[in-house]
Amino acid sequence: MLDLFDFESGGKVSGQKFLYFKNGAALLELALIQWATHQAVKRGFQPFIPPDLVRAPVVAGCGFAPRDDEATQRFGGFVEDSLCAELPPPATRPVERPPLQTGGASLLLRIYEVSDSDLCLAGTAEIPMAGMFLNETLIASKELPKRLVAFSHAFRTEAGSSGSENRGIYRLHQFSKVELFAVTRSEVEESNKMLEEIRALEEELFTELGLCFRVLDMPTEELGAPAYRKYDMEAWMPGLEKWGEISSCSSCTDFQARRLNIRHKEEYNQKGNLQFAHTLNGTACAVPRMIISILETFQNEDGSVSIPEVLQPYMMGMKVLEPKAH
Repeated sequence: MLDLFDFESGGKVSGQKFLYFKNGAALLELALIQWATHQAVKRGFQPFIPPDLVRAPVVAGCGFAPRDDEATQRFGGFVEDSLCAELPPPATRPVERPPLQTGGASLLLRIYEVSDSDLCLAGTAEIPMAGMFLNETLIASKELPKRLVAFSHAFRTEAGSSGSENRGIYRLHQFSKVELFAVTRSEVEESNKMLEEIRALEEELFTELGLCFRVLDMPTEELGAPAYRKYDMEAWMPGLEKWGEISSCSSCTDFQARRLNIRHKEEYNQKGNLQFAHTLNGTACAVPRMIISILETFQNEDGSVSIPEVLQPYMMGMKVLEPKAH
């Protein structure tokens, strides 16, 4: 009714779980990105737009490797060194590999192998943001803590996912995201304080949008390999008739820093006493799920959707998404 998404063209051009955002949805995506980024910058986070392609060792250093019984969510493989170069004929270019057996889910990746490239599509801006500090020694008294906010595209295989969440825009292979990232000293007290700061910022964002959400302090068996502690945030989604995850934030303590060799010392002229830093991350805005939450929370009886007041300044004067005239 609102004429917001083009699934048919997305499938024709790119395949399943790709789509075109259009009309009000396109403006809403840009509004969410700008608003979330601005709110983070106002709170002292430095803005970045990182690369979407990341070297495989950086991905591994961040801990993004599936466990033996889990399906991978990372698009792996090699991409062309020069994305603008003329591609060879399709018949000779793709290399089809056998399906990867990951937790019962079969995934066939089409991989393009060119001149020893080991670039991967990043599943979150956390990866290139952590990679910025690869082999760096930070001066704690002058440079820490670091607060960064990054806009990027995220790429997920969504291997093994099924059910009602597979329909619509809840699970996509590509989506836009505003990610929070921080680096602190090696003291757990400092990283715990930063985790609470990130969580509070996320709660403020979702409260200002007017969403119905809850915060979960995740049990240890639900944590990924890098995480020391993690909060999930879920919004009520009537279309799914359940709570759906819209955000999370994690403290990785020194898990990533040890693998990426991110260290700190107190002063420039200090010798020795190097410590591995602590890294943290959180999602300020995962666009598709935020759009789901807005469409379902602010729908009116006539099918129109009221745009949250905080986003209206970014919507070219639009206050309501109106149903398409037939």
